[in-house]
Amino acid sequence: MDSVLLILQRCALRHWRMAWRQQVTLLLILALGCGVYLSVRLANRAALSGFQQFAKGVTRDSDWSLVPAAGLFRMEWLLEVREVMGLRPVHLLPMVESQVAPAVVEELRVIGARPRWQLIGTDLVALLNLRGETAELPKVT
Repeated sequence: MDSVLLILQRCALRHWRMAWRQQVTLLLILALGCGVYLSVRLANRAALSGFQQFAKGVTRDSDWSLVPAAGLFRMEWLLEVREVMGLRPVHLLPMVESQVAPAVVEELRVIGARPRWQLIGTDLVALLNLRGETAELPKVT
């Protein structure tokens, strides 16, 4: 044990005692590097969390969906629903929902071989009709 202390005093600790300003500077540089690394990681996590919350808010499903038993909703029904809602903070958005598939290709003649996608979108023309406004058409001269 005494030999270990002797080696430490003569080699390592001697340099620390003789160049203590350099050792303090190196410790401060190390502390600054660790602080910058941790702050960048925290900022990255905060940015990712904010973006994920934004994405969830934009892509979340609606609270209620009105679907007719058969056929389509008539525009008069939607206007009646809007009148019943009154001043409540409710928004009616007509949606288009359908199954789509690519055109027939010669090599995909087997039934069920073509891929199908669920198409979901907002019907902006019906949204204008629901508000009682009309879209402006460009004037032809």
